[in-house]
Amino acid sequence: MDLQIRPAELRDHPVLAALMLRLDFGHREYDGMELSVEQLDAIIASEHEAMIMTDKPLGFVHVSDANSPHATASHRMYVNNLYVFPHGRRKGVGTRLMYSAFDWGREREMTSVRLHVWSKNAAASEFYAVLGFEQVGDAREREL
Repeated sequence: MDLQIRPAELRDHPVLAALMLRLDFGHREYDGMELSVEQLDAIIASEHEAMIMTDKPLGFVHVSDANSPHATASHRMYVNNLYVFPHGRRKGVGTRLMYSAFDWGREREMTSVRLHVWSKNAAASEFYAVLGFEQVGDAREREL
C-alpha cells in the first residue's frame, strides 16, 4: 500500500474529528471523543504531544512524551490513541503509524512506550503483542 505518514495539520481537523468519533472504548457505552479545532491546534503546537496520521484518511496515532500530563515516568512515551479505519486494517497501516510514533519518542530521548488496551479488545491486544509490547499491570509497555 502506497502510504505516507506525516504530522497532522489544522487542515486535517475534519478527518481527525471523524476518526476520533469512531474510537470504541469497549468498556462502557461510548459515542467517541470529540476533537475540537482548538484541541488539535494545541496538540500541533505542543512540544510534548504529536498527532501522526496517514496522508489518506485511514488512521492516526496520538502520542505524548514524559513532560505531558499523561506521563508516568521521565523516559516513557505514552500512546493516547491509535485508530485505523476498518478498511485500512491488516494492511500495515497501524504498524507504520506505531513505528512513526516510536521514532517520535526516540527523537525526544524516550526509552520506552506505554499504552492501555481495554480487556475486551482482543484484536488490539494481539496487535500490540506482535509489536513487542508486554503486559505490565493493566498497561502494555515496550522498550524503544
